[in-house]
Amino acid sequence: MGSVYLERLWTAGAELLDNTRVLSPIIKNDFIKGVYTKGNKGGETQECYGSVVIDASGMAALLRRQTPVEWGLEKEILNEDTAVLYQEIREVSGAEDYEYLRIYMDMDVAPGGYYWGISKGKNIVKCGIGNPDERGFS
Repeated sequence: MGSVYLERLWTAGAELLDNTRVLSPIIKNDFIKGVYTKGNKGGETQECYGSVVIDASGMAALLRRQTPVEWGLEKEILNEDTAVLYQEIREVSGAEDYEYLRIYMDMDVAPGGYYWGISKGKNIVKCGIGNPDERGFS
């Protein structure tokens, strides 16, 4: 994660719990209020609370899989809902400097998918392509 984002998180009061894994959500009054965690090197299970809880576990969907059935959330991510992505950060002479991410949909370049680019400074571009994973290899 870029240092700009870490600075924003710390300014907002976030705390980094390095070498810690999330075990399960803490659910109270039909809301996820936090998570149970445990250090990777052992130790006691801890409760961590926050005003916002984000399941950033990707395909594992660790928290979403443990929500009550009544919430109606999908527990599994189907292969047809995934995409194969490739990204590079390239130095390109004469690259246009622009402030926002640009996303393009072009059936010749990325059939059924998209490609993107964003300026990361003078002559530096982060670019990538994403296509639906029709083969189930995600």
